[in-house]
Amino acid sequence: MGVRVPLLAYFKDNMTKKKILDLNLHEKQREGLRALRDPKFTKILFDGGIRSGKTLLIWSWLLCRAIVYSGSVQIIIRKQAKQHTRSTWGSNNTIGKYLRETFKACGLISLYTLRHTDKQVHLWNGSEIRLEGCETEEDVGKILGSEYITMWFNEATDVDYKVVAALWGRVVQKVYAHPEVIGKTEWFPRLANPQIIFDTNPKGKRHWLYKLGVLHIDPIEGEQIKDAHKWCRVGGWKPVHNAENINSEMLEGMSGVAEQRAIAGEWCDMEGLVYHEFDEKVHVCRDCDGSKPCKRVWTEKQKLKAQYCCRAIDFGFNDPTVCLWGAKFSSYLLVYRCYHKKNMIMSKHAVEILKRQAEMEYVNWTVVDHDPDHAQVLKNAGIPNRNAHKDNPRTAGVNRVKKRLLVDKDGHTGLIVCQYCNPVIEEFESYLIDPKKDEPEQDKNDHCMDGLRYMVAEIDGKRRSQAHIF
Repeated sequence: MGVRVPLLAYFKDNMTKKKILDLNLHEKQREGLRALRDPKFTKILFDGGIRSGKTLLIWSWLLCRAIVYSGSVQIIIRKQAKQHTRSTWGSNNTIGKYLRETFKACGLISLYTLRHTDKQVHLWNGSEIRLEGCETEEDVGKILGSEYITMWFNEATDVDYKVVAALWGRVVQKVYAHPEVIGKTEWFPRLANPQIIFDTNPKGKRHWLYKLGVLHIDPIEGEQIKDAHKWCRVGGWKPVHNAENINSEMLEGMSGVAEQRAIAGEWCDMEGLVYHEFDEKVHVCRDCDGSKPCKRVWTEKQKLKAQYCCRAIDFGFNDPTVCLWGAKFSSYLLVYRCYHKKNMIMSKHAVEILKRQAEMEYVNWTVVDHDPDHAQVLKNAGIPNRNAHKDNPRTAGVNRVKKRLLVDKDGHTGLIVCQYCNPVIEEFESYLIDPKKDEPEQDKNDHCMDGLRYMVAEIDGKRRSQAHIF
């Protein structure tokens, strides 16, 4: 726990505008460092193309904070812990290589240890940098058990927003800067300032991180966030910024949206969407605030406006179990509620599904995925059901849904989704055609889409859809 002044001296001498520790910065990294050094920003988003130098900059910054704030804990989070092994962890990857080079340069190679089993870096001054996954409840619980000064969501678009929101409240650790640093620079306040860092290669503009980090809109409520002034975005990272460290062969063969995302660093939607007809401006209902029964479906006196209500359930465990509620009108179908949860047994799903219904709410029918054991569990819990109609090929069911998405000359459509059914909307914008089979991909962004097919097939069947536009 000694001070070891030589490292602090080396550290201070190498924190110029163009350098951080032993890392010479390119132009975009210097822009990122300015954002990291500004204590008024508590949430910082780095978004852009692959191999552009984001990871190395952020890792260097965490090491700086670990040196300055003795006894601090910082954490790097990915969806799965094993992803760290493939990317930044280990003697030949980013972290191991950078640590060796940095500490060797100042002659103090013995001032850190790597705990490979736990994926942790321990410094001589009591500071720790941990690498964790957040895929399971156990993973999340482990992270919630500590306090941190920095939380970095690496490849943040892979992580569920609800998990992120549950974890970032733990960035509350109180530790103080080393006396040699206090007053020497405004970059490191006496009391460690909390920082939550996100980095990612862009995806579609529907993604929660684009809404939150770029538009500063709450992904759930759709309202402007109150702490937008505490956010900073450093976007537009490109491989060309880091050209001297890139093998050009790895960038060859990219085209279309993949090129836009990976090389140009742009947020854009994927080519090959199954439901390219889906348009949020047309197909998403924003009539309610989410706090009352949908006024499209019920009157203020709780009388049903629709012809009937229905449900469709798609089973899963490692993948989510999905339950969709629909209201059938003469001219359109409204999906007004969505249950979406994984890693639970069916009896618990049944309890959660029933909790979400109002007392006055009567469901005319429920169709379910073909699993007799799960179906029986639901029946025992008070959810009568029958097997869903499954088209063979699936494209027949997809085409029924596509018909309902069509828009007539007056701007009316046969299918509408409530704005609070986020998993449904997100899958509409990420459900892709498998180019090798020329049909929708299976078990990828299709759990809500499967439930929707079951519902539409039950309503429209082999008959032409009753939607007004057909």
